[in-house]
Amino acid sequence: MTSMYFANVLLFNIELIKKNVAKKATLSKENKREINVWNEEEVNRFLKNAKEDRLFEFFF
Repeated sequence: MTSMYFANVLLFNIELIKKNVAKKATLSKENKREINVWNEEEVNRFLKNAKEDRLFEFFF
């Protein structure tokens, strides 16, 4: 009984949706940002200063 219900729902939905309207949507252009990466010295300095922070384990 349940599988017949879902089969009817699927068939009904197929009849209602004739085309994919999302195909007409235009995507916004992605803004590319420059990524700044810390060097080893900067990472070590950050970890040294964060050592006393209660969330240090999350940083490390």
